[in-house]
Amino acid sequence: MASASLSPPDPEILAWDDHSLADLQQRTRSTEAASRLLRGYEPDRIPVQLQTRDYATAVLRVCQETSGRPMDERDLGQAVSARMARQADWRARGGEAHFLIGEQALYTTVGSPQVMVAQLEALQEILEEPYPIEVFIIPRGAVFVGPATNFLFYDEAKTTVETATYQITLTERAGLACYETLFERLAAQASSYHAGLNLVTAALGHHLRSAPSDRAASSADAAAAGIGPRQISPLDARGLPTRGRAPLCDGSAAIPAATRCPTLLTTLKTAMLP
Repeated sequence: MASASLSPPDPEILAWDDHSLADLQQRTRSTEAASRLLRGYEPDRIPVQLQTRDYATAVLRVCQETSGRPMDERDLGQAVSARMARQADWRARGGEAHFLIGEQALYTTVGSPQVMVAQLEALQEILEEPYPIEVFIIPRGAVFVGPATNFLFYDEAKTTVETATYQITLTERAGLACYETLFERLAAQASSYHAGLNLVTAALGHHLRSAPSDRAASSADAAAAGIGPRQISPLDARGLPTRGRAPLCDGSAAIPAATRCPTLLTTLKTAMLP
């Protein structure tokens, strides 16, 4: 007879309202510190690990407003500082990461157009950084492959899923396998490196047009001076750009989504559960 102790563990449910914003950041910081590999999907926001300070402030302010609790500028300030410290710790450790971002996240205005311009410029720089941070954009025209809000894998041990009121942490195998499959299906529709960079550049132009005229004028002056989009460095001997990543697929719409990015899928499968 099977022992009751072998039953799959129940998901851990964390209510946002039971903790301050700053406390929530500290709890997540310890989890990240113990993880070698992060893999996540964000449909309409830039991932926490890649956010600028102003973008993070705007996100956390809205979260505080929608929680129903009184506004607390001190808690907000501490939470922002803790989030940026999380980023610094994570990057200093050189952990590996694969982030899938919905194209809508590039257009959803968080804070203001100026905040978005700075955030997308930072994202461009991240895209051009060498491995181990991989960022892939899922075009808005991608097909529906399954119900998904944002979720994040910490190694192969756990997955967190966020709702408006709770964070749900899954550790049982069936739940993890479900999100592994969803991650793979989403990844199959991700743009190639060059196409993704073009999507970010297009969204940056959108926010520049919405930003105050002085910022738009600066952009126009740069264009008049012949300063164009960032240039992609040539590939090195391993097939990787010296300041970025090689295309993962050719982006051809004629190729079925399931086979469009075989190199990306091969990379991701090495980190998946057996």
